[in-house]
Amino acid sequence: LEIADFSIEKGETKVVSMELNNPDKDYIAFEFWMSLPDGLRIKYDEDNYLMAELNPARTNRHELNVEEEGTSGVYHFLCYSSRNNAFKGKSGEIVALTIECAEDATAGTATGQIYDQIFSDPDKNEVNFPDYSFNVTITGDEPVPTYPDELYILGEVNENGWAPNVGLVMTPADSKSLTGEFIATFTADGRNDGYNYFSFTEKLAENADDWAAIAGYRYGADANDKEVVLDEAMTIQKGENAYKIAAGEYDVEVNLAEGTVKFSAVPVVGPSAPVINPNGGEFENEVTVTITAEEADEIRFTLDGSNPDAESTLYGEPFVLNEVGTTTVKAIALKNGLVSDAVSAEFTITNGGGGGDAKLEVILESKSDIIASGDGRFSTGYGDYIYINDKANGKVVRYDATGARSDYASVEGIGTGITSDDAGNILVNKGFPGATSGTTWVIIEPSGEQHELALTFPDAVTPARADAFGRVVGDVMSAEGGYFFIAVNGAQKLVAVKIANGEQDGDAIDSPDAQVAFDTTTIAQPRYATVDEIESAADPSTAVVYRKRGNLKIYGWNEDGSESVDFGSVEGARSCEGFDIFTIGDITYSVEPSTENNYASGLAVRVLGEDKNLASVGDDIYAGTSQRFQSITARVVSNRDAEPHAIIYRNVSGQGVSMYKFTPAPSGVNTIGNDADVVATSYYNLQGVRVLNPAAGQILIKVNTLSNGKVSASKVLVR
Repeated sequence: LEIADFSIEKGETKVVSMELNNPDKDYIAFEFWMSLPDGLRIKYDEDNYLMAELNPARTNRHELNVEEEGTSGVYHFLCYSSRNNAFKGKSGEIVALTIECAEDATAGTATGQIYDQIFSDPDKNEVNFPDYSFNVTITGDEPVPTYPDELYILGEVNENGWAPNVGLVMTPADSKSLTGEFIATFTADGRNDGYNYFSFTEKLAENADDWAAIAGYRYGADANDKEVVLDEAMTIQKGENAYKIAAGEYDVEVNLAEGTVKFSAVPVVGPSAPVINPNGGEFENEVTVTITAEEADEIRFTLDGSNPDAESTLYGEPFVLNEVGTTTVKAIALKNGLVSDAVSAEFTITNGGGGGDAKLEVILESKSDIIASGDGRFSTGYGDYIYINDKANGKVVRYDATGARSDYASVEGIGTGITSDDAGNILVNKGFPGATSGTTWVIIEPSGEQHELALTFPDAVTPARADAFGRVVGDVMSAEGGYFFIAVNGAQKLVAVKIANGEQDGDAIDSPDAQVAFDTTTIAQPRYATVDEIESAADPSTAVVYRKRGNLKIYGWNEDGSESVDFGSVEGARSCEGFDIFTIGDITYSVEPSTENNYASGLAVRVLGEDKNLASVGDDIYAGTSQRFQSITARVVSNRDAEPHAIIYRNVSGQGVSMYKFTPAPSGVNTIGNDADVVATSYYNLQGVRVLNPAAGQILIKVNTLSNGKVSASKVLVR
């Protein structure tokens, strides 16, 4: 059933047709309800009967019942035919309605509706049809409303949210600063001055924050055509509403005069985006960063890559970046409560730590495809790879310099301990966490061949649980062999064992008492780089240094093994495993955890025994402060094609793997002819006087005479 849109004048009575469109269904009855807009009703005849007639030529009607339900303009229709097929194939007028319009009806267009349409076939099967709406335009003289001398600003104004029943009332000569989205109108929600009533509350509930939908409903189908920037005055005639929608901050001034309202809304100028200087780049040691913004009230910035807001760090003066790695600086400017676009710049420090000319360069920092913390606790490094035990899956995996992970070897009963020698043989322990975890090993050659290795400790050291281990010096599969230093839980003596041809060579020896009792976090690292140096020491068992997580320091012995030595720690030392030492030229360096929090992932390089960091990596590479396992391996690279440097391999368990290249500060050496041999060495003090007998503690110039007739010189500290 349908009714075509129609118009009617105030005070007019008009017959309106209701059409039936039923090409093929056999219906014997139908029922529906109809609502009419305010001011309209179905007219009564003299007998007080509603004038809604069923067309007899169309239906052969039996009866037509029409009931008015209350005074709401809702009518109930019921039509029944005594003949089958009465409505089948019928199209055209089915009901004639006599409509009358009240004299005081409101002019304009309103909506009527036919709803709850129910049709029944001869077998009393019911079919429901969708609601149908029609428009009624009421014409006639329109009343002239009396407008208050007020303009209402409705919307999300000055962070107060919607105030649809009140709005923000603008009176003559008002000037207010508004922030947010708003609509200017003469009528507030909840009041009707007789013209273009509109409920903001209703439309907001329907459209949420869809301002375009609200504007489209209120001001026409294409709201975007009417959305303009409020950057100039506009005049609203009496009887009109402003339809402008805006987002931003505006100075609003209202000038109410006879017949018109002048509504001026000019955007308040916000801050321009700040400028970061320099705008990122790569720097060797450190960089001073300056942030400026024209006419801004303040600047806020972040250094962790997050987007800044009004609560971020307040910029006051230039700051220095000197930590190795990449730092992302982001900044915003604020003015009049407005926020500029964010700007960012990336700064990469290749050396860092404020440590002069020493360099710590990033080769790899990866968080991808990492073994769980409990299964991949410790690692070792050799060549281009970081090797880690995957205890849960019984295998050794390795990561290359790009971070790609691959399986290296399967070992039944593998523990947490892993180390490597100078020939690339990988040693992994078994029996973890039992007492044999320090004595039961498997050697994995570079070829992949595996060998069981059983170690015997000296009587002074009882085998016990061992978790982490330092490097092995030499080649454990060769006749010359290699040296391995082991610290086990509960002991206070280190074990030095030589391994040759894949098995223990002679009796292991125990060190003098250490300065601290060992636990499962204690790691021992060889002090010297060759088997010859270790065996030439006065006491080979003291040719080692060690570090316990809770003590934060590196300990060892003097060169003759007679006295213990406290080598101190890096700046910012915190409780975390992992360390190593290495010697380049005449200087021995250490690389140790250096973090803001216990168990975090920073590290630093220093000269062993000194307390100044030469270079460092910050905590923020691998997030979190809960992991307890970190492994560090350092290997020196010295060849004709590159200046001497160390590759530092690191595993932060469950977090990530990384490699760094450490190059010490230049020593003043001008190397000439790397293929020449040193044939003579002389020493001079800094005044140029030759020193025949250098003494410990002196800083001298060491001059080498080379076999090609040239010389090289370096500044050295005599030990």
